[in-house]
Amino acid sequence: MNRLQRLFFMAGAVPNKQNYIVLGVMIASFALTIIFGLLAMSYNILLWRLLFVIVGVPGMTLVLGGSYRLIDWSLSTKQERARIEKDGASKLVRGWLDVEARNQQNDPSKND
Repeated sequence: MNRLQRLFFMAGAVPNKQNYIVLGVMIASFALTIIFGLLAMSYNILLWRLLFVIVGVPGMTLVLGGSYRLIDWSLSTKQERARIEKDGASKLVRGWLDVEARNQQNDPSKND
């Protein structure tokens, strides 16, 4: 398992194509937001401020959209929290098993 997959698992996410795309969009969005923000402060031109806002929107949307689980957890009862934990754990284990099976298919010499 490579380091990026291990990092995803430690964060409680399943490393799949969708997560890689979301991570790439977030990193690009925040990096460009910082660059355009610095340019907006340095040159005080409307274009840089406009680009700062436009580029920051996808990253903030992903960050705010990702907090639905926290909100769901906060507003739930003890039984619903147990269900949420069970669903998250089963999704993580299923994803881990899929990744392991894919790694086994790609490299059959590493049979444990």
